[in-house]
Amino acid sequence: MVNQPLNNKYISELEGLIEKMQDSEELKLYLEEEEEVHYKKLLETFEPLIEKLHTQVAANSPLQLVEFEKRLLDDRLEGLFLPRILGYSVLRGWLNENYKYTRPQSHFNDILNFIVNNPNFEYIKQRTGQSIQIGFALSSDIWVTNFINKVGNKKIVQYLQNLVTVRLRDLKIRKNNYSKYQKQFEHFNYKSISFPETVEELRVTYNEIVDFLLYRQKEGYDHTGYILELNTLISKSDFTSEKEFAKVIYTVVNFIEYDSNFEKFLSQQFNNLRKKNPKFADWYFDNHIDFLQKGVENLEKQDNRVYGIMDLEIKDNLLSYYVIMQNIHTVGFMHEDTIHAIREFYNTHEGLSVINECLMLSVLNFFKQVVNRLHPEDYTEYFEFHKTFATYMDIFFNEKFNHQVRALSFGYVKKLLKHFTDKRGRDYQDIKKFVLVTFDQLGFMTPKELKALFVTKRKKKATS
Repeated sequence: MVNQPLNNKYISELEGLIEKMQDSEELKLYLEEEEEVHYKKLLETFEPLIEKLHTQVAANSPLQLVEFEKRLLDDRLEGLFLPRILGYSVLRGWLNENYKYTRPQSHFNDILNFIVNNPNFEYIKQRTGQSIQIGFALSSDIWVTNFINKVGNKKIVQYLQNLVTVRLRDLKIRKNNYSKYQKQFEHFNYKSISFPETVEELRVTYNEIVDFLLYRQKEGYDHTGYILELNTLISKSDFTSEKEFAKVIYTVVNFIEYDSNFEKFLSQQFNNLRKKNPKFADWYFDNHIDFLQKGVENLEKQDNRVYGIMDLEIKDNLLSYYVIMQNIHTVGFMHEDTIHAIREFYNTHEGLSVINECLMLSVLNFFKQVVNRLHPEDYTEYFEFHKTFATYMDIFFNEKFNHQVRALSFGYVKKLLKHFTDKRGRDYQDIKKFVLVTFDQLGFMTPKELKALFVTKRKKKATS
């Protein structure tokens, strides 16, 4: 696994902080009195300084973050900031569908081992109980037992055993407790990653890589601190035949901001995959459908990004798909050329194929984008759009697609009826006429349901 050694700048700053603490009156008083009140004063004075440095490393050099935290396992720091990094280590581990770690968490082990052997354990444990409990629940029983058996102090052993909670053996409870625990850290940046060097490591860590990159992008952090490692990862020839690698490439191509130099490099690697791996397009669309199913509406920036790095001489399904997306973004989904291209594309692929479902979901996302920006006064535009909706329903001939178009249309109609309340008014009558005819023709609602939609329920007379 590829990581980075801790920069000398951070080492110097941390050593300077430790020296400042060693010379402080707060530490002198605590060592003389050994009272909890003085330990808290030490904590209040120096933990914010450690946190500031930790935040700096996390933002600019995330591949050095674990190494930085290892340097906090220093007796001179009197256990300060250990509860926080213990929580970070609990949350960094990747979980399987049973909410168990996919592999043992060595960093969690190292921090917890340092804590239980720390002279200030009695003070530190007041802020670590929940982290230990969750960390134990996410680990295997064997791992937990082995860890506790290595602890020599019987009192601490009893403390740790009490944190092995039977309740958390239940998947639903464990999942719920983990989510609540995770929310406590949602405003802290603790994400770090080690890039894989072998295929075996890639298969284990690819989800963590994707999660790390998306988090950095979403929170506005740049990628310069690990761009060389990312370059190395993407250029590894033995990774190109792996499905897990396709997910990493999909993520980088679609979501990660990069400069022109990296764009040129990424384009070359992306197009090499298209040429050399006949499975790549299918793997790409497996990832794309996962994204589209989340219901994201504005796809233009993302689609343009992908199309912009494509070699147009490679005539594959990826090119055909993104040419259609370009047509939609430039002339719209109502244009005859777009409709013709989509019909032709859809008919040349198996009806229930992943690529066709991606096409349907993309079209549906464009529908949502249009309808969601319509105000009630724009209902005549909706009438025009609806003709095209019907055309696409005929092209796809898919019950799930029809159901989603119905839900979208019905949602807008309810908005109209809430806005236009005068049943004798022209607007209301135009809407009623349109809905009665088209919703019946398209099978959106039964005649009985349509009748009920436009019937005003009489209010019951108040009884004296």
